[in-house]
Amino acid sequence: MHRFFLVLLVFGVSFLIVSYSKQPVYYQNKAIILTYHHLDFVENDATLSPSTFAQHLDALIQKQYNIISMETFVKFIRTGEKIPPNAVVLTFDDGYESFYTYTYPELKKRGISATNFLVVKSIDVFDPAALPHLTWNQIQEMKANGMSFYSHTYDHHRKMKTTQDGNSKPMLANRIYLESEKRIESQEEYKMRIKADLELAEKRLFEELGEQSRLLAYPYGAYNETVIEVATELGYELFFTVEEGINHRNQRKIFRINTNRKSAEDLIETLQKYSI
Repeated sequence: MHRFFLVLLVFGVSFLIVSYSKQPVYYQNKAIILTYHHLDFVENDATLSPSTFAQHLDALIQKQYNIISMETFVKFIRTGEKIPPNAVVLTFDDGYESFYTYTYPELKKRGISATNFLVVKSIDVFDPAALPHLTWNQIQEMKANGMSFYSHTYDHHRKMKTTQDGNSKPMLANRIYLESEKRIESQEEYKMRIKADLELAEKRLFEELGEQSRLLAYPYGAYNETVIEVATELGYELFFTVEEGINHRNQRKIFRINTNRKSAEDLIETLQKYSI
């Protein structure tokens, strides 16, 4: 969308001046949240290559999407503070070390910020069998340079059995089967478990990063009313899903667009679906 202005009567002479804004407006007073996970040189359903990610950033800039910080987005949701048109927030899930190795340099090069939702135990406890995760020193360095970090639970990014013989399901959003007692945990035990996990995640984030907003990205995108109730009691403001959509002021349930398997052209095509 372009704008023009008509200017008349300058020293008695009429002039027609047409001025086209260099900023196309795809949408206003809304924000799109993008979700990434891991950068590596072999792409799969949860991994982009560093070069594809760089192409994403360059395409967003070339198409004049305005990448804003999570803090700016939270203020917009909370108070209606103005954000630029075509606002986009970059988020990563899980806290992989590739965020420091590959993502962070590309962001710094372009003066862009991003958020990583951490599975906090994976930062606290080294697991040699898992993909390498960030360290607190790396996280603190990146936070000092404009990145932000929030909760993806302490240790609930796992699936566990919900019946003796059933399939495993995301443990944040389900009562689990207690093998040692041969029973499903009670609703009260379930609430106590997820409360303890979320409290510990926030305790560690506060100890390492200081006071900040409480934001939660649901592992596997799975949640229920009990999760929302417990997290709200603990002071969580916003809940980040894997459901696609665009975000307006005063939402608590936040939609995100998955970037996996998307070329830069595919990404822009997806975003253009939300144009005015």
